[in-house]
Amino acid sequence: MKNQSKNEKKGNLLVKLSGVSGITALFLLAAIILFSVISVRSVRSTSMETALMMGRDKLTGYMFYFENMIFNEYGLLSLQDGKLSGQDSVSMEYQYEIVDRINAALGIVATVFISDGDDFRRISTSIVDESGNRAIDTYLGTNSAAYPAVHSGEDYSGTAVILGRDYLTYYRPIFAPDSKTVIGTLFIGTEMTKILQVISKNTSDHVNQIFIIALIILLTLIVVNTMSINMVLVKPIRAVTAIISRLSTGDINQQIEESKSRDEVGTMKNELKQLIDGLKDTANFAQNIGKGNLHAEYQPLSEKDVLGNSLLEMRQSLQNAEKTQAMHAEIEKHRNWATSGLAKFAEILRKDNNNLETLSYNIISNLVKYLDASQGGIFIVNDADSAEEAFLEMKACYAFDRKKFVEKQIRPGEGLIGTCYLEGEPIYMTELPDHYISITSGLGEANPKSVLICPLKVNDDIYGVIELASFNEFEPYQLEFVQKLCESIASTISAVKVNIRTGKLLEQTKLQAEEMANAEEELRQNMEEMQATQEEMRRRENDLQDSMVKMKEAQVTAEIKEHEMQQFYNAFSDSCHLIIYSSEGVITDVNDKLLKLFNIPDKSVWVGLRMTDFLGEETSRKVMEQLAQGKSYEECQAIDTGAGEKINFRQKFTPICDSQGKPLWILLITTPEQN
Repeated sequence: MKNQSKNEKKGNLLVKLSGVSGITALFLLAAIILFSVISVRSVRSTSMETALMMGRDKLTGYMFYFENMIFNEYGLLSLQDGKLSGQDSVSMEYQYEIVDRINAALGIVATVFISDGDDFRRISTSIVDESGNRAIDTYLGTNSAAYPAVHSGEDYSGTAVILGRDYLTYYRPIFAPDSKTVIGTLFIGTEMTKILQVISKNTSDHVNQIFIIALIILLTLIVVNTMSINMVLVKPIRAVTAIISRLSTGDINQQIEESKSRDEVGTMKNELKQLIDGLKDTANFAQNIGKGNLHAEYQPLSEKDVLGNSLLEMRQSLQNAEKTQAMHAEIEKHRNWATSGLAKFAEILRKDNNNLETLSYNIISNLVKYLDASQGGIFIVNDADSAEEAFLEMKACYAFDRKKFVEKQIRPGEGLIGTCYLEGEPIYMTELPDHYISITSGLGEANPKSVLICPLKVNDDIYGVIELASFNEFEPYQLEFVQKLCESIASTISAVKVNIRTGKLLEQTKLQAEEMANAEEELRQNMEEMQATQEEMRRRENDLQDSMVKMKEAQVTAEIKEHEMQQFYNAFSDSCHLIIYSSEGVITDVNDKLLKLFNIPDKSVWVGLRMTDFLGEETSRKVMEQLAQGKSYEECQAIDTGAGEKINFRQKFTPICDSQGKPLWILLITTPEQN
């Protein structure tokens, strides 16, 4: 009976312990679920920030694409008669092709605003209401969150509600040419539902991971509690229960002393301490990520710590996104630098293009400043009659913000500059021999750290060489910029030389005309002297005067025919697409009708280009060979008009020859063929 009583007491105690263990397990489960909810909210918040950041990055790239489409279609925008118009005075008002193409290609909405008083008015948009009407002639509103930034000339990105739908938006102001006046703004946006779908997917994945961890922890606790039933340790279990009870409320900010007991309860207490410490570290790490501190230190509980490892993977993804964004920003900075430089030098090349020395100095001085180099020089090939007499002559030299007066001539193949001219390839050196070149200033004399020698080459023709020296090494994007710029400089120098040769020929023609006039006057005086002495000569003079009358009549007839030919040429030019080449195949004139077809603003864009720029080397050679024989040449060619459309043209090259059959110039008639 006594043994039976002991067994009953022991059984009751085991039942109580089982009950306590079950309650403890429930408290722990509640704490884990609460922590899971907290973690899910933290992950959702972090995912929202990450998704918004990635969305802004995409919108930044889309805005660059939007600007390029507008520039390709309209050129630089400006206010003309109160309307936002392109370079050809084509207004963008109520033009929806570009915004609809953006919407179809990228799945985003786009809008063009014009500055209207103190506000911005929509003149083109892909946003439509429920009735399918476009939101045209509506205003941004001075109370809009984007208004202060756009009005002051800055970009803006944020969320907004448009026609009852949430959008992530990006605004970029439009400036008037050559000023900082805001004349409009560009807008693109994407619906927040797309971003929320990404967040929902990420949150669902993290919830699954957290519940798996909770299930593993719960099973572990059940095993620990089952083993503790075999021991009568009520007080320690109650202490652990109290800790778990506070943990179930989400209170992880509690201190647990390490248990020195070696039994199951002591082990459970130590494991619980480790769990709480791990949860604290995990919560702190999640908070740091939420604040943008992506370099916070964190050590997961183990290799199997799914939540900790997931947070580390998320941090790595955010760090990669941050690095990618910084890299794209650097690339965009270099691209803008190169684009601005090419535009600047294009303006320089359009000025003083009738004086080679002035043009050379403007080029090298601005190039040294733009590259932050130390000094530079430009060498131009002389106009020699033979290759043996050709040499490179320094036209301009610039260093330390001063013009240098240096006379220097280099033969082809002589030194690095002569080698660059012969090979036609750029030379870049960072390890220079002593005394190769020295840079002298008021502080002393030193050798440069790098030297760049680049040929002025276009269509395999080399017109000179540019040499640049710097105390710093040139960056790859700077080298690429210089090579592109050298092609434009070579084209301009080619045109300048043609103009100079033409001017010399005109001057020679003028001198010959004056000599002929003097000879005519001298002849007239001789005839008068002969008339006074000889009657026979008087008769001959009368005959000569009759001849002169006939010559004047012939001259009048020739002038009439010339006038008729000019009228015929004008009528012919108005009805056909014409290009006039020199006998060497260089464009000297283009009629307005052809420029209008290709949307070319001015004939100077094409004047100076060669036939090979349009037909290629092989076809140009065939054309010139046939024209040299006094024969015309015809062909069909599909040409891009610059508006994304290709048109088939029938082209006929006709030589205009002198009395000896030698071509003086070439007439090209282009006729669009109907499909």
